[in-house]
Amino acid sequence: MKDTYRERIKEEQKKLSPQQVFFSEGYQRLFQHLADEVAGEKLEQLLLYQNASDGIAGWNDGKRIGINVDNTITGSFLELEQKSDSLVGILGHECGHARFTDSRLRRVYMQKMQAGTWYPDAPKPENEDEESALAEMNTYLTKKDPAVLSLLTECASYISNLLNDVYIEAKMCSLFPGSIKKGILVNRRRNVEWIPPLKELLEGNPDPVSVFLKVLVQYALRGYVNSWNMESCEMLDTLNEVKQLVDLSVEADSDLIRYKATNRILLKMWKYFRKLLEELKQECQEPEENGEQQQETQEQPPEKETPQEEQPGKESSDEPSEKEKWKAEAQKNGCGEELTEEQQKKMESAMGKYLKALTENLPAFIQESEAEEKALPDIENARVIQVSKRIEDQKESTDEKSELIFQKILFQLVEGTVDQKIGLEVRNRLQKEVDGMKFDAAHDRVKKEILYKNVFTEAEKKFLPLYEAAVKRTEKRLRVRFLPILENQKERTEHRMFFGKRLDMRTIADPGGAVYKRTFQGKKTDAAVCVLVDNSDSMMGQRMEAAKAAALTLYDFCRKAGIPVLVYGHHTDGYSHNNPSEETVYFHSCAEFAEDRNDRLRITTMETCGSNRDGAALLFVANKLLNRPEKHKMLFLISDGLPNATCYSGSYAMADLRKIKEKLVKKGIVFQAAAIG
Repeated sequence: MKDTYRERIKEEQKKLSPQQVFFSEGYQRLFQHLADEVAGEKLEQLLLYQNASDGIAGWNDGKRIGINVDNTITGSFLELEQKSDSLVGILGHECGHARFTDSRLRRVYMQKMQAGTWYPDAPKPENEDEESALAEMNTYLTKKDPAVLSLLTECASYISNLLNDVYIEAKMCSLFPGSIKKGILVNRRRNVEWIPPLKELLEGNPDPVSVFLKVLVQYALRGYVNSWNMESCEMLDTLNEVKQLVDLSVEADSDLIRYKATNRILLKMWKYFRKLLEELKQECQEPEENGEQQQETQEQPPEKETPQEEQPGKESSDEPSEKEKWKAEAQKNGCGEELTEEQQKKMESAMGKYLKALTENLPAFIQESEAEEKALPDIENARVIQVSKRIEDQKESTDEKSELIFQKILFQLVEGTVDQKIGLEVRNRLQKEVDGMKFDAAHDRVKKEILYKNVFTEAEKKFLPLYEAAVKRTEKRLRVRFLPILENQKERTEHRMFFGKRLDMRTIADPGGAVYKRTFQGKKTDAAVCVLVDNSDSMMGQRMEAAKAAALTLYDFCRKAGIPVLVYGHHTDGYSHNNPSEETVYFHSCAEFAEDRNDRLRITTMETCGSNRDGAALLFVANKLLNRPEKHKMLFLISDGLPNATCYSGSYAMADLRKIKEKLVKKGIVFQAAAIG
């Protein structure tokens, strides 16, 4: 039965949707306890929301963390347990940013790059090629070329965020080696899986900037690159040059070291940037060149140069303008010819399109997760969870036991549904049993209905320990007196005997010669017990409490002794009827012979109602008892008085009960009555 119940729980859990689980009260409490433990002192709120369109897994704005339950990474996992691990990993990642990322310093770095300034300082070239590359880069930065600045700024953002992500994840995994570490690594493996092998990335002559950034992500997250089918290539050579930078920066506690490493990586990547800029410039210049060719075919003579007259009040100067200086510097550093104003606009537009495509093509998780107030996603339906400011020694170790808590949450979400379905199935089966049974004339015409309760409130569950405490002493006396007798009736073997027919291989080397054993056949506890409780209104109050305690005591003892036990309650509908056929008798199935996890709850939640038609109840439970294979059958009656139902009371009812008793005794049932009041 237990295996069947577990299987049904698992089947029902498969039907749960992520929304049912992750927006449940239990899961929100789990996340609250996790956030209390790992968020640090800065955060005030945790938001769980659902938005499949923005693609963001998580973000933080300094005081709040947002986690998108419907993000791409989490959605890629099939099992709810894996989805939960992923969400916990996102929580750990964002809490890592809140604890260890210097947002102010990051803003300074990005602002400096956008302004054309290296921060904290320019990268130091290691060879002539890098000196030339740095000179080119500085030329563009000095001019504040919009296209180049946007390219460098965007790539600097990706690289610095990647290095910072690896650093803060390592810190969080070290501090919280339980569910936080597991979730972070689960997401990391999935992110790396989505990046194709290097050979596949290089096929079709793709954008080298995008390829290198993906290769860099693979190495930073996994420690190696998926290039098993390529012995060497120029891209791997460049990666080998930056590996040490990555390794050192992801272990350093200073953000400045990571920004310096980012600048060095940008310098190493300049050859890819240069190729990209040349291609975009060529595309922007093609229409202009066509126009010049058309002008030449018209054979218009060039205009003569006229000397520029000196303006009054201004002195003529041979000093070159800033524009001329940059042009000369650009030609010196190999930056190519200066673009016209129209070409420059086209260049900026082309770079904007390229960066948009680059952003869509790169893994989303290395993009910035800090959110400004105006850039926050749609969180209208978010579940807001307050983060506690408790001190460290007051926080629970939820990180270590969150998997067990999650399993409990899943169980609680489907427990009621499974119990309700099982309860309905059991009730229908028992009802068929009642409907197919032939009763004596006095009870054949009354309607009979089975009641089987299998879903309980939290308040009802809290009452069970109170009854357990009340019956503990009585049950202990029963166990002390009778269980040893029953234990002695089981099969047993005596070892180290001097005489016998069977050798005891465990003591075969005993020098004293006690090398025999003897087995004594046991006696089967060949008994079955039924407890029938009067649930009529006259049992209200202390009588009903005593009856429930007695029934629970008998039930517990029989279960521990291995004796099959049946517990039923009974009452009528409580209305006044003129004809027995109008009356309904209710049989409360509290415990069937096959043990069920809710038996004890059904016993302790019995309630009083109506009157009592004892004859019908006796016939029904006795029939179930007689169908048992055990030799000894005992029926315990717990009641406070005489039968009282429609056309069933007084001497007539008493005579009927005597007749039923005599009939059942002849069939081998032993009666024991527990009279109350």
